[in-house]
Amino acid sequence: MCNARPAYGSPLILVVVAWTLILGHPGYSQGVMREPGSEPSLSYMVKEAGFIFSGTVEKLEFRESRESPDAPNVVPSTYVTYRIEYLLKGRSAEGTHLTLRFLGGQASDGRYLEVSHIPQFQVGSRDLLFVHQNTAIDCPIVDCPSGRFRIIEDLVYGNDGLPVVSIRKGHILYDTPGTGSSKALRHEYVVEEINKEVHRLYTPKEQEGWPPVQSFQPGQENPSPLQEDQSPPAAIPPMSGKNQTQTEADRVEEEAIKQNQGNPVLREIPLP
Repeated sequence: MCNARPAYGSPLILVVVAWTLILGHPGYSQGVMREPGSEPSLSYMVKEAGFIFSGTVEKLEFRESRESPDAPNVVPSTYVTYRIEYLLKGRSAEGTHLTLRFLGGQASDGRYLEVSHIPQFQVGSRDLLFVHQNTAIDCPIVDCPSGRFRIIEDLVYGNDGLPVVSIRKGHILYDTPGTGSSKALRHEYVVEEINKEVHRLYTPKEQEGWPPVQSFQPGQENPSPLQEDQSPPAAIPPMSGKNQTQTEADRVEEEAIKQNQGNPVLREIPLP
């Protein structure tokens, strides 16, 4: 059961300024928000993603950088660090955390660059993300922003706030605007459906061969270099600094992994 509850921080007050210079920047990729009926299929998103997980935003950092050494302009980027709760496909090179970089954010002079197709993030919010294997792009989310789902009071919504009401014939269906949130699917159910699709598409051997997704740390022009994998192929390890004595639940899970031929066993790390 999913018992974690989001600890929402204070909403950010954003001052949006028109950055006309960014539209002609070679590193900028335009995108159009999809209508609910034209969203990509679940199968497509699972195949495109190198990493699928749900987690909580622990930290936001804003930095300015050039998209390439010869780029004429410096632009702000937002670095979002997640604490991972559920693993559905792949794993992070940092084990229980992942930092993603998104084009846009607060500049050193106080102005704020907002890019229409790139999501906004907030410390304490919970998301379910389909992430590209290559994180060195303006928005590392699959079919940005369609591959970002918001988890609010354990119910699942699209990036635009529409409730996810059904997963039918391989498609994620949304409610129509203005009808309320009573129909939204629970996070645990959506996780189970995605997990089924992952195991339908990939064998345990294929899953074991996936390389870990790299974090993109502030100040870096490229993602972090390949690190020694800190997470086992089928579960998230205990958080560092906490009691890591193996419990009965850990032993049961370990045995379940072996009996399931290495298939991931969904596991949640309790929030502090």
